[in-house]
Amino acid sequence: MGGVMCRSGEWNMAGPYRERRGNKYVQAMLRSLHDTERSVKVLPLCDDQAYDKLLAENLVFLCLLDASAVNTVIECIVRNTPIIINRLPALEELLGSDYPLFYMDFHEAADILGDLDVIRRGHHHIKRLDKEAFTLDTFCKGFEGVLLAQTKCHK
Repeated sequence: MGGVMCRSGEWNMAGPYRERRGNKYVQAMLRSLHDTERSVKVLPLCDDQAYDKLLAENLVFLCLLDASAVNTVIECIVRNTPIIINRLPALEELLGSDYPLFYMDFHEAADILGDLDVIRRGHHHIKRLDKEAFTLDTFCKGFEGVLLAQTKCHK
């Protein structure tokens, strides 16, 4: 779990898993995760600095059913953190179709985990990605463009 789930004070421990009050989807997802995969360790709430350090100093594994803009992937890109992740069109847009840490099944993911050269290539690949799209300045310019376009439409 990443992003706001590790940082936000709205998350609290309830039993062996985290819950967010009122969000039944997340509660059910976390219960299912806990019940089906006992090897997953849910970390306690951490501050921004500890979260950044955790993400920057580790390897991330994700298995997604679908994706568009995935915060965890973006956070890994800006920190140059290698991500072992299943191939999806939106992820190819972010990471490039030649990203060496894409996997097709869990056996291939296990092979990647056992090959430091492949992990190193994935790390170098992410380091070379253009991070400009993820800067605050780029976001503000894009948002300004949307506002200007809306203003023109309503005149």
